[in-house]
Amino acid sequence: MTAPRAIDASTARTASDAVPGRSFAVQQPIGLDAQYQVEGLPLWLRCHIVDISTHGASLLLVDEVADPLRTVVIDVRAPGRADRILLRGEVHHSSFADGRHRISVAFFDTGIFDELALCELIAHHTARHDRDATAALRLS
Repeated sequence: MTAPRAIDASTARTASDAVPGRSFAVQQPIGLDAQYQVEGLPLWLRCHIVDISTHGASLLLVDEVADPLRTVVIDVRAPGRADRILLRGEVHHSSFADGRHRISVAFFDTGIFDELALCELIAHHTARHDRDATAALRLS
């Protein structure tokens, strides 16, 4: 087993250069707890990221506010890490199912460093999901 190589952001032209062979334009299941903030309000609220891509995410809102959701900031932190990725986006869909509020957010332009960090996070969770699925197949 080889150790993962560090990404040199100065030579990566796009996020897909940083994670060879992977494109994260299509949303990937992630199942990650996070926080979100409605732009203009000082409160950070809990949410659960159902799936995510470099273009947007679907969130289940744990805590809600009465204000209309137009623009939100999502604070994403990988488990066990202190660094965070702040993603700003527009809510373009909102629905209620089984008593839960789900929103879809289209990200505004993310900077290269946040995009690289997001790709690493998605790649890590996708690889873990693939390993879990392979192990489940072996057990069945």
